[in-house]
Amino acid sequence: MPQNRLRLDLYASHQVDTLLRSIRAAAIVQYFAPYSKVSMVAMATAFNTTVEKLEAELLKLITAEKLHARIDSHLKVLHARTTDKRAETYRAALDMGRDYIVDMKVGLADRCC
Repeated sequence: MPQNRLRLDLYASHQVDTLLRSIRAAAIVQYFAPYSKVSMVAMATAFNTTVEKLEAELLKLITAEKLHARIDSHLKVLHARTTDKRAETYRAALDMGRDYIVDMKVGLADRCC
């Protein structure tokens, strides 16, 4: 196995576990990317693990914000977390307007006194 060869490498041996975890995390994120929801049973089969272990891995990725999803533990389904682009744009416009008002008030206060 490649990981056994890497463990024998003088320079890479102490980084093998970290490297393999990073590769696995990237593979999980890449596997889920084209879907809006995925059965965790099918995903566990694809990654040669149990559903419980996969759920723990997914939870770590979600809390680290590497995977934008939520877990339905009852149905064992992973759902993509969608963002409402319209609401985000509206919120950004409101924030920009508030910042503009504050800047104008500060500018007017500087000129009048």
